[in-house]
Amino acid sequence: VLLLCFNRPLAAHLARKADGAFTVETFHDFCECLAKRAKLPFTPPTGGDKAQRFYEKEAPMLLLDALEQLPAERYDAIVVDEAQDFLPDWWPCLDEALKDGREGTLYAFYDPNQDLRGGGPPEALEVRPTRLSHNCRNTTRIAEYAARLVGDEAVVRPDAPRGAKVKKITCRSDAEVVQKVGERIEQLVDKEGIEPDRIAIISTRRREKSPFAEHRPAGRFPLRNLDESRSGSAGAVVFDTLHRCKGLEWDVVILLDLPYEYIKARHRYIAASRARHLLIVIRLQPAIQPPPSTVASS
Repeated sequence: VLLLCFNRPLAAHLARKADGAFTVETFHDFCECLAKRAKLPFTPPTGGDKAQRFYEKEAPMLLLDALEQLPAERYDAIVVDEAQDFLPDWWPCLDEALKDGREGTLYAFYDPNQDLRGGGPPEALEVRPTRLSHNCRNTTRIAEYAARLVGDEAVVRPDAPRGAKVKKITCRSDAEVVQKVGERIEQLVDKEGIEPDRIAIISTRRREKSPFAEHRPAGRFPLRNLDESRSGSAGAVVFDTLHRCKGLEWDVVILLDLPYEYIKARHRYIAASRARHLLIVIRLQPAIQPPPSTVASS
């Protein structure tokens, strides 16, 4: 069995859960592993459009070439998590990686509301869709809040807890964001007994572009990104982008809804739905807003 996903933090989490029972890879690590095993050059460019083209187009072609040279490298079953991140050109590679090709076992789990890249299984794959309608992660209040962001209706199990209200805090400066987040995390840990590693700050921007740049802590708690191990960051709170948090979950999520030109409702939905029990939304609302941009028509 091969379990594939797109994000490395999610792959690392799933690999820990699998504990060696089956193979877990990101799609591109799978491409690289088989290409190198087939002695094919796997040399992605650094940054820019060339790197994007390599990962979207060339890496899947290298995987197909490698599979042709390595006929024994096949799987009885392939499971794809967060399949909305898999582009249409990648799916033929998965058919080729199955022992029985299109007759093999392929499961693809995906949420169209989290599709940011135009991915998901193409119609040509002829999959049989099964709708999993119940939200089994979030409290009812969080599920309803997240669903409203994308114009959907939350469906929860009858025994799902109602949970605490979604807390919304508006700040006027970066310094106020840091202060409010730090105070809230200290309260959650000291008064409500929540472990720091069950709290995540999920941002619409990378940390170096956020109010927590220059390694600012949250209150007395250091911050770590998802690439840093828990063992080396005891007592730290996760801080990472919504893109890298896809597929993961925490008891408490603090969403930093920072001003950013390309943020859409789906981005906020992705971040909000990571919270199992408590969601806090911190909005940065500068006192002086720049005038809206205008586009001249020809």
